[in-house]
This record gives sequence, C-alpha cells and structure tokens, in this order.
Amino acid sequence: MLVLARHDANLFDLDLLIRDVWVECCDHLSAFTIHGQRFSSYTDDGGPGLSVPLDHVIGPGSSFSYEYDFGSTTKLILSVVGQSSVTPLKKPLCLIARNSRPEMPCRICGKVGEYLATNWGKSPIPVILCRDCVRKKSDELDPECVSVIPNSPRCGVCGYVEDPITALRWYPAGWCVEDIYPAKSEEVLEEIMNSNEDAGESLSNNDTRVSQTPNTGGADLNKEISVFINDEILEHGPEHGAHAVFIVNEFVSNMCEQHKRKVSEWDIGSVRTCLLKDMAVTRDIISEGSQEVVPIICRFLLHLQESGLLPDATGMIKALLAAEPAFEAVVATNENEVDLFVRVVTDLYHQKVVAKGDGRTNPFDKSVSTTIVTNEATIRKTMIRLRCEEFCERFSDNTVSECCTNLVTDLDSHPESPLLRGDLMLWSAAIVYTACQRENLIRRGTGGSQLGEEIAVFFAISLSSMRSKASAIKKYLTPTDPRGD
Repeated sequence: MLVLARHDANLFDLDLLIRDVWVECCDHLSAFTIHGQRFSSYTDDGGPGLSVPLDHVIGPGSSFSYEYDFGSTTKLILSVVGQSSVTPLKKPLCLIARNSRPEMPCRICGKVGEYLATNWGKSPIPVILCRDCVRKKSDELDPECVSVIPNSPRCGVCGYVEDPITALRWYPAGWCVEDIYPAKSEEVLEEIMNSNEDAGESLSNNDTRVSQTPNTGGADLNKEISVFINDEILEHGPEHGAHAVFIVNEFVSNMCEQHKRKVSEWDIGSVRTCLLKDMAVTRDIISEGSQEVVPIICRFLLHLQESGLLPDATGMIKALLAAEPAFEAVVATNENEVDLFVRVVTDLYHQKVVAKGDGRTNPFDKSVSTTIVTNEATIRKTMIRLRCEEFCERFSDNTVSECCTNLVTDLDSHPESPLLRGDLMLWSAAIVYTACQRENLIRRGTGGSQLGEEIAVFFAISLSSMRSKASAIKKYLTPTDPRGD
C-alpha cells in the first residue's frame, strides 16, 4: 500500500491505519522497529510507545518493520519513498494506493478462488475454494468458517475477517464500500449457506427461546440505511460515514427493538425518548463525541420520509432539535462520570491509595485497592459474564446465558489467560455470539443474521471484529469444543 502522511502524523496513526486496512482481528499488540529501536503499543514495558511523531524517527529513504500479534505474527516491511508537497486535508494519513485483491486457485478444481474455508475436514490450514466448489461442499463446511478471501497479508490467520467500512475512513473522499470489497461474492456465499438450512426446523428451534422481534421494515429499511450511509460518505467523507453507520444502527435498533416500534409507528414522543434515554448513555457516543448525533438522525428521518417509509418526519425533527441541548447535557454528565471512574481506578491501581481516618468503611481504602490490583482476572471475568447476562435477558430461557457462563469459565481457565487482554465489550459480544452459534440461533454463512447484528449493536462492536474474536474463541477451546472437530 502507499500512504500519504501529514507532518503531524505519529506512529499511533500509522499503526491504526495498518490495523484498519490490513491486519486487525483481535486487538493484539503491535510494534514498529526503527533503526534498532522498538516502539510498542504495549506501554507498560517502559518503552517510548507510539505517540512519537513520524518525522522524529523516519525520513526519505528510511526502512523499518512492523509486527502485529506476537503469537501468530504478521510482519510488514515499510519504507519512506520520498516527500510530497501534497498533504491530507482532514486526517494525518491517507491511503492513496494499495494492492489489488489477490487471485488464488481453488484447492479442488483450480479455478479462481473466491472464498476461504477454515476448520474444514482434516486440513490444518485454511483452504481456498471457488464458488462452484463451495456450493458442492456446503454440507461439509462450517458456515461460520467460510468467508470472502480478504485483501490482507493476514489472510487465514487467527480468524481475520476484512472490515471494509472501517478501512474506508483512510481512503480519499469519494470512495465507497463497493469500490473496495466484493459485496456480490458475500451475497452469493450467504445464499449458498442459507439454502443448506432447513427453514422450518430453524424457525421451530428459534421461536421458543428468542423473544419476538418486531417488524422493522425488513429489506426496505436496510436498503434505505445503505443508501443514506452512502450519501453521507459522499457528502461528508468516509470517516464521518463510519460514525453515521454506528449512530443510525443504534437509533434504529433502539426504536425497533427496545421501543417495539415499526418505522411507520415512529412518533415525536418515541424518537425524543430514544434520544434522551438510550442514545445519550451509549458507550461509543460518550467516547467518540455527540455533536453529530442529532444532525445525522434528523437527516436520516428526512431520508426515510422521502423514501416513503416514514409518513411525516417534520414534527420529529423539530422535537429532536429542541431536545438537543438536554441530550448534550446528559452525555456530558455521563462523560464526566466515566472520566472520574477511570481516574479513580487508575489511582487505586498505581498509587494503592490508603484511607486515613476513623476506620469507617471507605471506598478508597487499602482493601479495595488490593482487590483491584490482585484480582484483575476475577474482576474482568465477572464484568464479561454480567454483560453477557444483560444481553441474554431477551431470551425466554437460560440456555444461552448458561452457555455464555460456561464459555467464560473455559476461557478463564485457559493457560494463556486470554480474558486478561483486549476490550471487555468485544469479549462479551463474541462470547454471546459463540453461545448463539452453539444453540443454532446463528447459522448464516457470513455472520449476517439479524441476531448477529443485534449483538454487535448492543455491545457497540463492529460485526467483523465480533466474528474475528469468536473465531479466536474457537481456537482457544478447540481441544474441548465439539464444533472444532
């Protein structure tokens, strides 16, 4: 790939671009090695970290290396090819050229392959298959272990799944997902895998445990969401488009699932409640910024009106604009509370604050500090389990919840202690996703089922990241996991 860098770009920016475009799967550690010095994303080792400006460590003619995942390592060689008077306008780095999608032969017939199959038969390595051979062998393939061949040097490693929406934010303005990802291949794969299911049996199994999902408008609504997002990307750029994807999906999920409203039933009261009660407490909105939330939702409502799905958006838009100051106030309050909690925990961890006084119970006393420092694994395991249980409240029995608890226990007892690393929300989402797979509630070939999307939205995690982490869970539990046989 060829990247254009602005003068204020740093190693962290470059690391993020490489992750988003080429290698990210399970939030692994990474590091650059430049002139013999190592700059790592793991800062507790006393090293310089990734906040170093690029122009402080590299220049024209420099060559250096990058490593991602120190277990199943992907290593890249990078070089500075020269200087340019042209610089990115809206972000520190911009992807201006990259490799074409690789063409690899089908393992069976030799035709051009489209798909990557893992955990197939006795093959210890991923297998390349063409469309026809996937169709012929569909009854032998694990639907969750077949995907479009990713355009990545991490192809076939650690459950890597390409995420074109995230990658798009590093492209120049005017690009869209269809320009960089073979959506047609994914649609065909989904059709092949779904045709291999017994629809009647699937419905019989699912409707006894999953609470009834309201009619959200189905394919028409999904189509209009895609059209709206493409319009947003064209008008405001890919980085804004990625933010709009999350906001719109979160809003629609809350309206249709939490408030049980079809699109045609949305009204002033429900959209205002959704904004102030649901959107204002969403984790990613608190961390990523709330200024664009109301404008994006208003434009989305207007788009639905113009498409004919929503009768009249005028009153709802006025109500949202009027409620925007109250929304910002709630977000600010929650943001302050999150910042305070982070500071308190950080102080407890690093300083082991000891309370002085009359001996009455104090949340900052030595016992609390010691508990946090010495029981990190137990605390993380408990937080993951509770988040899984929160999602599983929508099911009519405890089958999925109990499966989640068993998965957490198995992962916690693994020799590599995987739950000690990575984002807790991502772990929670992937564990729920894996549990739903085991209970045959998610059976689509590309993870695109409605329940899978609900899990991703609930935990504010991208679907591809969740599927990658679920693949990693399978690898950790392979010796005892019957699905891995």
